[in-house]
Amino acid sequence: MNRMVFCLFNKIRPFTPNKSSLPKSRTKISQGDPMIVRIPEASVRRLKAEQYIHNTYMITKELVENALDSCSTIIMVSVKHNEIIVEDNGTGIAEDSLNLLGEFGCTSKHNTTHSMLNLKQNSNETYGFRGQALYSIASMSDLTIRTSSNDGGIGFNKEFKTGKVEQITKQKGTTVQITEIFNKCPVRKTINNKAYRRNITQIGEWLEGICVVYSGTIIFKYTDNKKEKEIVYKGCGDNLITFLKQKFGNHLLQYKDELFDIYFFPQSVISTSLMFYGRRLIKSNLRNVIDKAVAKYTDNKPTHVLFIKDVCDINISVDKSEVIINNRDQIENTLKRQIEIFMENSRHVDSLTITRTVEEDKIIKIANKLIEQPVNTFNRQKTIATPVQSNWFKPKVEPINAKQEEKEEIVEQPTQIKKQKVIRSRIELDLVVEKADFTKMEIIGQMNAGFILCKLDKTTKKYLILIDQHAADEIKNYECIKRQFNITKQKLINKVSLNLSQYQRMLVDENISVFNRNGFEVEFDDSAAYLTSVPFYKDKCFTADDFYNLLNKINDSDDLDECACDKFNEIMASKACRSSVMISKHLSQNQMEQIVRNLAHLKLPWNCPHGRPTFIVLKEMAH
Repeated sequence: MNRMVFCLFNKIRPFTPNKSSLPKSRTKISQGDPMIVRIPEASVRRLKAEQYIHNTYMITKELVENALDSCSTIIMVSVKHNEIIVEDNGTGIAEDSLNLLGEFGCTSKHNTTHSMLNLKQNSNETYGFRGQALYSIASMSDLTIRTSSNDGGIGFNKEFKTGKVEQITKQKGTTVQITEIFNKCPVRKTINNKAYRRNITQIGEWLEGICVVYSGTIIFKYTDNKKEKEIVYKGCGDNLITFLKQKFGNHLLQYKDELFDIYFFPQSVISTSLMFYGRRLIKSNLRNVIDKAVAKYTDNKPTHVLFIKDVCDINISVDKSEVIINNRDQIENTLKRQIEIFMENSRHVDSLTITRTVEEDKIIKIANKLIEQPVNTFNRQKTIATPVQSNWFKPKVEPINAKQEEKEEIVEQPTQIKKQKVIRSRIELDLVVEKADFTKMEIIGQMNAGFILCKLDKTTKKYLILIDQHAADEIKNYECIKRQFNITKQKLINKVSLNLSQYQRMLVDENISVFNRNGFEVEFDDSAAYLTSVPFYKDKCFTADDFYNLLNKINDSDDLDECACDKFNEIMASKACRSSVMISKHLSQNQMEQIVRNLAHLKLPWNCPHGRPTFIVLKEMAH
């Protein structure tokens, strides 16, 4: 034993460097040699090139932007695993520019380059300005460009691998062909091939967004499972508002000022957020500002199209999709104010009967005695007729004071379970509770016939934990029901036409197994998509709205295995609630142990299906 400890000690003893162990480059530096040297220009350009283009999506985006800048009316995009072709009928490239075509730092959009560097108002007039895209693509793949700038049928072919330029017969426009994608970057090539379908989805989504600011036609062909598919995107034409209404619905809020224009569509069944700086589709957390303003009035996320007219810095990200907005605070405040005005005015458009809820006094009193806020949100459902907004507007439920006729069924307000691996207590303690901790908690007893008091020893400290017996049992039942839940399909006598954009149609096609698993069957023809089967559960009817709800979730989700429409989650949550231990039920020691230990084996034990925490940390105990 002592010998083993001695050997182990010798293995982990501190390393003391000597001259022979230092890097050779250090030992070779003489007193007269400089510490800093200039990297060769070719190496600098190669490093920059590999930073600029990451995947098939970015290559395609850059090539299509070049086609858009060439004033083309028709753009044809073809994407395969190892080949990308983008063809347009634009202005083409003149013969005297071919020698600089694809060279590092060379661009035909130099006016935008100078405007952007000086942050001028017209710095958004073209997509390109860096002069790096074609050089970067040619550095990592095989690039060939065929172009003609005249109507005489004479053009030129430039092969970048050899630098050879030859005259060819070609109609006016440009064709860019890329083969052996990332052949010179093997790691990137492997990752890009694995992400092919995700890149196709990104390309389709981006092309559809660009159609808001492009008046021509884009034909997108791609290979999927060895089958070639085609999507045709029609641009906005001459009338933007007519185009937007056809896509998102006639109910429109339009607001314009000197900093931005917004088009707001509260009736759109598919939530879409599009933001532009000039003609450039950008990313901005202004979307969160809009969503928060809307969230005060409804859980829906209406479609909005925002055009930023303020001065912006666009030289931030590699794909030029991120911007710094000069008067961001002013835009935020105006957006909030205009959306709130619109939503307030929409409250009294129509009258219909809705369900309101009043919180049950008994449980509130129990909760208030134990913690500063309610830990239970049981409600008795009560019906009241009140003037509210039109059908698209579903308000958040708020407590009201009125004499109402009670229904017997007890329900809970559904909210989405938040995915998180650990949950921090609201009390400012240096503690992270993990799943394994539920097996270590010592049961002290039951409080107020609703909560289980536990002690947790962790990191040399002791904590007092309060577990909600109903919420904890409910999330266990919910996950069990979800695993065993069977969906019955109901064939429709008359198939229902679906209002899908080209990108959404592609999304449905690529994730058809997820829709089938949820009980929806879809049929396609050349020009339309139809709903032929819907899920059916007891007296619950599912409609096209539930299909659109699931489509939104698929579009936003990273975990398709967990995707289900809200109505299914509500059904499963309701079943779990009714079968769970209720508040006011007295529990034995074994029952309390079982409820607490079950949490350790769940996927998401932190909240009940309706969003209520399963536990809180009351305090750190004194030793």
